[in-house]
Amino acid sequence: MRLILVRHGTTASNEDGCIQGWFDEALSPSGVAQSEELAGVLATVPLAAVFSSDLARARRTAEIIAAPHGLTVELDRRLRECRFGEWEGLTRGQIRARFPEDFERWLTKASAPTGGEAYESVMARMVEAVDAIRERWRDSTVVVVSHSVSTKMLIGAALGLDANGARKISITEAGVSELEWGHGAWLIRRLNWRPRLGA
Repeated sequence: MRLILVRHGTTASNEDGCIQGWFDEALSPSGVAQSEELAGVLATVPLAAVFSSDLARARRTAEIIAAPHGLTVELDRRLRECRFGEWEGLTRGQIRARFPEDFERWLTKASAPTGGEAYESVMARMVEAVDAIRERWRDSTVVVVSHSVSTKMLIGAALGLDANGARKISITEAGVSELEWGHGAWLIRRLNWRPRLGA
């Protein structure tokens, strides 16, 4: 199975440097343009299915990618971003000022954000969701559109990393990573590729 992992396109919160988490927000005009460019790149890839987080920014990215293939996007809440609790809508500077101890623990140990979700939980649900997709779509090429932390956790799990190690992976908006399943393990074919998008 070939798994193409896509982080959603840019939103206004991304552009403002704010943490989103489960805050539901549409793509910005730049995010729509990124998604359309990705759809063009992937138009000739024989996709069997497109899955997405149910949050609007990921769902819209997935719909744009799926359109040239005539596919309907399948939504799965397990593909959502990490829930950042009281940090959602804040910049890192604001979080550091308001929650200094929690922020320091999160930086050094990947502990849960204040009122939010532990990265280990994100990793577990992402692995569960993708394992279910893999069981359904053996020998197929599938796109999964998700978010920054959730994509990092899945790739980290594929590499045998713990949550703290996985968080060090860089995943940019509209970044594409590619995994291939074979011989009982994932092989990382591509990491955070941005075709023709300036990175």
